[in-house]
Amino acid sequence: MGKEELVINREELYERIFEVVQDIENELYDLNKSGVFFAPELHIVFEIGKALFRNRKALFGDEKINWLRERNFGNGGPSDLAFELNPKSEYVVFEFKVADKWSSYLGDIQKLQRLKNDENITYHRFFVALVDSFLGKVDPRILEVQNPFGLKPEFKRSFPVSYSGYKSSMDCTLVIYEVK
Repeated sequence: MGKEELVINREELYERIFEVVQDIENELYDLNKSGVFFAPELHIVFEIGKALFRNRKALFGDEKINWLRERNFGNGGPSDLAFELNPKSEYVVFEFKVADKWSSYLGDIQKLQRLKNDENITYHRFFVALVDSFLGKVDPRILEVQNPFGLKPEFKRSFPVSYSGYKSSMDCTLVIYEVK
């Protein structure tokens, strides 16, 4: 008898993450005229974790999901966010980067790639980047992920942000890659 694999509603997953990022942008703008790029990465990850866990049945098809925060899977350090379907057999693992350098993306993607699936364990791996990009422009960091890894965005959507640390108008481009 084979194990039953988790079915992920990817469109809903991506939309939930996008909603949380926009909510953080709006909340921080109302609070202190800043935005999502003012928030620490771990705060954003935690807020996304809460939203995904609240909606676990719609996203993962099961209520019996465990939320794991900063779990070390032995692949090069703790992962930012993970959910466990069956103890020690199936995980959804996320790495996040917020307004960071390409070299940081590289390290997190490689960390996800080191999670190997076999007959006993399945990993569903996602790399999520909140890219501070110039309004209406494609950021080179998004293109760089495609070159060495062959990853194409599963989800990519932008919205204008209020706070970025730059004088020019900026977007937050949310890009989600599934690392296979």
